[in-house]
Amino acid sequence: MARRNKNSIESFMGSSLIPFLDLAMLLGVLTLFLAIIQQPHINEPPKGEEMKQSDVSPTAIFVQVGWTFNNPHDVDTYFECDVHLAGRKVTSTVNFKQKNSTFTDLIVDDLGRPSPENYERVLSNSVLERLLPNTRCQLNVHLYNSHGGALPLQGVFHVILNKDHPDGEMQLTPVQGLPFELKFGGQEVTLMELVIDENAKVMLEATTFYPEADYRCQATCEK
Repeated sequence: MARRNKNSIESFMGSSLIPFLDLAMLLGVLTLFLAIIQQPHINEPPKGEEMKQSDVSPTAIFVQVGWTFNNPHDVDTYFECDVHLAGRKVTSTVNFKQKNSTFTDLIVDDLGRPSPENYERVLSNSVLERLLPNTRCQLNVHLYNSHGGALPLQGVFHVILNKDHPDGEMQLTPVQGLPFELKFGGQEVTLMELVIDENAKVMLEATTFYPEADYRCQATCEK
């Protein structure tokens, strides 16, 4: 059998590869097009969108007390709620001695030195899905020990009702919080007196905040 010469082989290979090259180019263009239109799905969503998509359980009562960052002071939070249901009084009280109660929990208890965070947080637990009618709550703070830190001590507190609830939440304090001050070791002040009426609505005219809230002791009085 006669061998094909070099020129005839190159001619044959060139003519045979043209359809394959055309197909490869077409596939390449198609792949690029698909990559472009799918780009939004490939990229990770922005952090804000990712947070919006996460499941967050609603919280009927959210309370946070904070004081000057990285200071050694030990500040204790006292939160007490009384609910009147069918002629019966139910009380939920949390502090560093009792971190879990009927429907509230002290989930962050900061001991001051050596903690640099300096905040405490109270949340309602799963027993309380929404605000209950005929409820009165009081929020106090007590400067247990300054551990040699400077005085007076400046702090900020936040209170949110029905936090992360699909029907909307109620910010009782501004986004930046409300300020308070502790002037000496052992001092206790009332930061909030919250009153909820028989329709489970906040009585704004009866709800007061520091420094207007009337002081009622929790930490420093005998019960």
